[in-house]
Amino acid sequence: MNISVSKSRLFYLLFGFIVLFVLFNPTSNAFAANDEDWDVKLTVDTPYSIEQEDGSVLFFDNESDYDSYLEAQNKVQPLCATCNQTTQTLVSSETLRTQFINYHPVTPYWTPAEYYMLTVSDSFSVTGSLKWKEVTVSVNVSKSVGASAKINADPKGIKESRLGIYSDVHFSRYHNVTKNPIGQVINSYYSNYATPVGDPSVKVVYR
Repeated sequence: MNISVSKSRLFYLLFGFIVLFVLFNPTSNAFAANDEDWDVKLTVDTPYSIEQEDGSVLFFDNESDYDSYLEAQNKVQPLCATCNQTTQTLVSSETLRTQFINYHPVTPYWTPAEYYMLTVSDSFSVTGSLKWKEVTVSVNVSKSVGASAKINADPKGIKESRLGIYSDVHFSRYHNVTKNPIGQVINSYYSNYATPVGDPSVKVVYR
């Protein structure tokens, strides 16, 4: 009986240690990867754009390119030997990494802090913007489900800080060429895609 009790106590002590380690282990990311439930949606400051279901956005340099895309889409007929065909060629591709979107709502003010604690009730939605070439891209980040976590800040609790939301956005530009059945070019236009990449992150920002 004594041996059984000792093993039981040892089990609970070990289990308690693991729970404390998970909850209070210092980390620079606010949420555990397997509990993340992020939603990122992009829009651009041009009327010549089409928002996609996956949160990305397709946009065009001007109204003419936008109309050319719509016309090509309306005439798409797969496996049609007597139809016009549009081919797409990648012109450029780049990813803007760790772009600051906005501050986390749980830190509306600058304040000295040794650490921040976020819990499953700290759901949020923030909107910010970034520039790509001449286009302003609006980024909306929301999180409905989270995992409790501790985020270390200034160990001495002297530096003023806030939590910032960061995200990666990928941009790709394409040249689209439409040819008639005998191979003559009848139209040419450019299209652009902005796509959120991976999950956003929460980081400590100092001033």
